[in-house]
Amino acid sequence: SVEAASRRVLQSLFPNWPPLNPPGTTGLLYWFGVLFAGPFPAFSAKLNAWVTLAAAQLLMGACDLEDVDMGADAPRLRAGDGCRQVLVVRRCRYLEETGCASICVNTCKMP
Repeated sequence: SVEAASRRVLQSLFPNWPPLNPPGTTGLLYWFGVLFAGPFPAFSAKLNAWVTLAAAQLLMGACDLEDVDMGADAPRLRAGDGCRQVLVVRRCRYLEETGCASICVNTCKMP
């Protein structure tokens, strides 16, 4: 599926470092989960939002961080106070240039 292919591409962007991660995992992603996401979920959520904001603007254009909406998805999406943990793309430069909505939606909407 397109979503599985998009996930593989995104995972391939992360280095397989540091070593000693279990087989079938990517080093940086595995150790981030062990060292940050597991013990410090609120800090991890804010760090991910900030890094994604910095990186996404290069490809997509103007982005902002907003608070998690306290609707039905709040328990699933929220970590800590929920402040400034949602990346909002104001106008996607990638979508405008390529005209390919399926790749854009399936990549950007992944958790």
